[in-house]
Amino acid sequence: RRLIVRLGDSAACTLSAAGPLGTLGLTVLRATSAGNVHWVDIPESGRWALNAECGAKSYAVEPMMVDVPATGPDPVIDVRLVK
Repeated sequence: RRLIVRLGDSAACTLSAAGPLGTLGLTVLRATSAGNVHWVDIPESGRWALNAECGAKSYAVEPMMVDVPATGPDPVIDVRLVK
């Protein structure tokens, strides 16, 4: 599964995803990016939490959670930084 995230506020941020939430153990993945489009290869379906790091500062994003289904098209989500 590939999660595609469009970050509207800044192209200079690094995105990460942690999940799946509600299971034993969490995996933290760092996104690959091209401009303001980021993508993460998700190893398991479920609910994943997103976070952005811009320079030396960490930001929450909105929406903070995304559900990655086990089947169907890869999810695409638009997020913004919460400042």
